[in-house]
Amino acid sequence: MANLAEDPLVTNPSVPGEVSIIIVPRSAAAKPLPSLELIRRVQDFLDTVRAPTARLTVVGPLYLRVNVDAVVAVASLDGATGILAEVERTVTAFLHPLTGGLDGKGWDFGRKPHLSDVYALIEAVPGVDHVQSLDVEPKEDPPGAEATGRFLVYAGALTIGVVLEEV
Repeated sequence: MANLAEDPLVTNPSVPGEVSIIIVPRSAAAKPLPSLELIRRVQDFLDTVRAPTARLTVVGPLYLRVNVDAVVAVASLDGATGILAEVERTVTAFLHPLTGGLDGKGWDFGRKPHLSDVYALIEAVPGVDHVQSLDVEPKEDPPGAEATGRFLVYAGALTIGVVLEEV
């Protein structure tokens, strides 16, 4: 693997003798990034156990910000504010890189959420009759991250609207 500290956006990382380790700190932050101190501590530890002929580099992850724009239909406007808050909480939790995903165990590197997953997620929120419209827009953070296949997703801008479902 190439030295990802020198070129984090390399798309063909196969270089003999080079090893890059991507670390993601356990954090509730929407976009967990390792501190320089954590990177240094992991690097120092791995330097004591690595093969002397290997060149080892420790880096943080690349990210893909996922913006969600949705309009949900509700049967009653009573409690609509609470429903909207729950939809936002649910989508934000689903898109967390470490504790989100379909199984709540985080996202695999290089995996983006499917539109159908987000539809099902929102429609499962109590009080939501159906999703009237949904746009899930990934944005590279930094540009070029998606092509590497080594990105994690995180929740970006969430715009959730509500309409009354006429019976």
